[in-house]
Amino acid sequence: MNQLEGIVQLDEQQSQALLERVREQIDPEDFNLIQGLLFTVSQLLDMISASRMSISKLKRMIFGPKTEKFPKSDSQTKDKDKPRPKPKGHGRIAASQYTGAHKVSIPLENLEAGQCCPDCKSAKLYPQKPGAVIFVQAQAPFDATLYEPERLRCQGCGKTYTAPLPEQTVHGKHHSSVPAMIAMLRYGMGLPHYRLAKIQKTMGVPLPAATQNELVNALARSCQPVLNALREEAAQSSLFFNDDTTIKITRVDPPEETEHKGTWTTGILSQSGQRTIGLFSSGRKHAGNNLDALLDKRDVTLKEPIQMCDGLSRNWPTGHKTERSQCVTHGRRNFVDIRENFAELCDHFIERLGTVYHIDQLARDRKLDAQARLLLHQENSAETMAELKTWLEEQKTSPDNEPNSGFGRACEYMLKRWDQMTLFLKKPGAPMDNTPCERLLKTAILHRKNSLFYRTLNGAKTGDLYMSLIQTCALNQINPLDYLSALSANVDKLANNPSAWLPWNYTDNLAPPGTPSKPG
Repeated sequence: MNQLEGIVQLDEQQSQALLERVREQIDPEDFNLIQGLLFTVSQLLDMISASRMSISKLKRMIFGPKTEKFPKSDSQTKDKDKPRPKPKGHGRIAASQYTGAHKVSIPLENLEAGQCCPDCKSAKLYPQKPGAVIFVQAQAPFDATLYEPERLRCQGCGKTYTAPLPEQTVHGKHHSSVPAMIAMLRYGMGLPHYRLAKIQKTMGVPLPAATQNELVNALARSCQPVLNALREEAAQSSLFFNDDTTIKITRVDPPEETEHKGTWTTGILSQSGQRTIGLFSSGRKHAGNNLDALLDKRDVTLKEPIQMCDGLSRNWPTGHKTERSQCVTHGRRNFVDIRENFAELCDHFIERLGTVYHIDQLARDRKLDAQARLLLHQENSAETMAELKTWLEEQKTSPDNEPNSGFGRACEYMLKRWDQMTLFLKKPGAPMDNTPCERLLKTAILHRKNSLFYRTLNGAKTGDLYMSLIQTCALNQINPLDYLSALSANVDKLANNPSAWLPWNYTDNLAPPGTPSKPG
């Protein structure tokens, strides 16, 4: 352990030894807090030492990004006193959004359609659309029913008679929806097992963390063929987004065959037509390695897909060719970080680039297909992007700007990747940025913030499976709880035909209503 100018530096072995010494001396919650703080400090020191980091970037990393507010233009200043139009809607959630609510029809007493009006006695009553009143009540995430079957015993022969139990209790203690909900709360919402166990114990329906772990692991083993089928379908897509985020796995055993020493969670988002698939993969491999493994399943007769990611070389696959498209937002972010020192120059770049983003948003609002979006950008964005390139080249060679300054490096970053960043002007369907993948990775980041780490590589693979299934459902507007519950109730059928149990077709294979379900 070295101490230089008040900064204590610990390697991984020393950190683990420190944690072991304090584990038995403090409460578990305090230990988790200390472990999280130690991990956070270690990550910050690693990132600071690995690259040249500005103060603004460090502040954004620690405190989170703030809304970007730039000086308003003259036209915006003139319009600030004009009355704003009243926003649409009333702020309340429509009854149609309560898709999980139980519907109860309330009939009118002594009245029915076609009957004569009891008030005017001259016209008949006709049906209208029923009203809607929402009533919400609280309950524990998991409820339980305690059955007490009556038992009678003969005094003579000693035979005992017991009342029959309901059909749903025959298959076990836990309904098929229980492991599905646990997986949703843990891997979809970031709620650790021990916190859920504490909630359930407080509510009088105990569900220990060990039991939760057994249930989700058993369901994960049964769902592995479904995830494999999902990867197989994702590999045939025409567009891929990919990126990494750090994750801590305390024990990688057996060691993966890779030269990398750290551990990451890769997010891969594939799009083909109207279908979107989100996949996660945790371990020592980077995003490029994991995309290579996915493209191994791709039909060799298909043309090269478009790949969107940031400028890191580790995001590119080495065993397969892709049409490379790089994230414009990452280049823009470099100018945002240095705006305090180069306000006028950065404002010009950000404002001009903002007009191109406006065109892209217009294409989304109009719901244009890939070809129509390409034509819209070529007509309205190509000239702006050409002007920006010329401006960047002029600034790079200007004697007023130091090439090694923050502004010079920001210009160099854009120009070096210009062809990949402007693929959206040449290729139908090419995106402008990697935002969809970064949104996908927020699930893994949420899990990391709440659970801090995975204990083993198998635990990380279980998290990858559930996050992949849950986020794929969310991306396709499918209820993930219903989907996981259906998989849990049909575990004996998944391995036979896993491609028939994907989120968009699983309902075709469900048993008819009234058929007893078999929990996982």
